[in-house]
Parts: sequence; structure tokens; C-alpha cells
Amino acid sequence: RDILKEFDQKVFENLKAENIFTFHNTEALALKLLTGENAHEFLSLYDEVCVDEYQDTNDLQNMLFYVLSNKDSRLFAVGDVKQSIYGFRGANPSHFLEKKRSHIAVGEAKAGEPIKIILGNNFRSRPEVCNFINYLFKLFMTEKTGEIVYDDEEKLIPSGTFSPSDFPKVTVSIIETKDSEEKNKVIEARQIAQYIKTVMSAGDVISDSNGGLRKAKYSDFAILLRALKNNADVITEELRRQGIPVNYSKDGFCDFTEV
Repeated sequence: RDILKEFDQKVFENLKAENIFTFHNTEALALKLLTGENAHEFLSLYDEVCVDEYQDTNDLQNMLFYVLSNKDSRLFAVGDVKQSIYGFRGANPSHFLEKKRSHIAVGEAKAGEPIKIILGNNFRSRPEVCNFINYLFKLFMTEKTGEIVYDDEEKLIPSGTFSPSDFPKVTVSIIETKDSEEKNKVIEARQIAQYIKTVMSAGDVISDSNGGLRKAKYSDFAILLRALKNNADVITEELRRQGIPVNYSKDGFCDFTEV
């Protein structure tokens, strides 16, 4: 332990001499500042501490917010543990889960008790889509498989208004593949192309901004992949072969202005 402390001190001295601190250094320095002798001077400056995406905070950040908000008494946090899929910088979603468990529903809380508000209303998707998601997630999302139970607090409550449509709201395609992995990807790409063509050839099936329906455009479609490598090229080639335009760039992604 003494060796690690000495090593850490030597590294810090070198970083300080070069004026090049890492992201972790700045976090640790902030926590050290807020727990030092003059910490009250900084803590008294804040009436409220607001944190978004709390499920992605790590142990150090959680402690930082705990101190900064006077033991959570001035903390306003927003998050959804179902979105904790990235694991940024040692993210620990259990901190958010503990707050969710320990806080009382807004209609039941007494004065001074920590309050939680469940934002379950969904205005983006049709009831059929919400119901399908609720059904699927309830089957697979458990304490054992995903560290959270998909219960009434987690389910989507369809609250949007949409024009009636007879077009299928949710489609699940199960593709039986028996060939090589490369051929199977081509088969999958052809299935995607067929679906796009089916929707494009249909009538007014896409909800527009005025509450009505309109015909589909190619820009309405998005293909989500677990990884681009060894997948996107195959799908792009097949879609283009079938006359479907594709916007996909595998090079220079980090050069985009928005990135």
C-alpha cells in the first residue's frame, strides 16, 4: 500500500510539473477540495445540485455529488438504469438503484422524505409498440439477468395520440440460417431490404408532424447494429444492390464536426 501511495504521488508530481491532468485527476482533486478544511466555502455556494444520466456515475462521482449536495439533501438526479449499457469510466448503476429504492413516491412521501417521480409516460410510440416492449422486457429483464426487475415502475405508459393505421406496428422476423456466417449476414441484409421495400410501397403509414399519416421516405429507416465491423459493409452492399440508398461512412467518423 505504501508503494502504491508513493507511486501515485510521483505520478501526480510529474503531471503537475507538465500541467497535464487526466479526467480522473480532476475528479479526485475536486473531491479532495470539497472534503478539505475550507470545503464549507464552496458547499455554501450551491442551493441545488442537478445531475442527469445518474446511472452512468462512478463511485468517485457519486461521492462527489453526495458531498456537494450536503449528503444528498440538495440533490436532484435524473436517470434510467435500463440505459446503463456503456460502462463509461467505471460507471456503477447500483448508486442510482439505491436512490430509486430508498426514495418515496411523490404522492406517498411525507415532509422531509426523499421523493421520487416516475416518468413512465411515453409520447413517442404507439400503444402497440409500448405494449410489445413491456411484454418483451418483462420476460427478460430480471434482477438476475439485468440487475433490475421490469415492474410497474419501469414499464412504458402509452400517452401519445396517433392517427389510425392498419399497417403492422411491430414486426419480428426470425431468420433460419444454415450457411456460413458471411452468407447468413447476406440473408439478413436481404430481409432488411425486403422490409424497407414493403414499407416504401405501402400507402400512408408514417405519422407526420401534424398528427396525420404520410408515405414513407428512405430517411425514415435506421439500422441499428451491435458493431459496424463485419456487418455494416455487407448490409450496405446488399441494400445498394437492390437500389436502396444508404448513408454510411466507416472512415473519418471522429472528424465529423458534431463528434
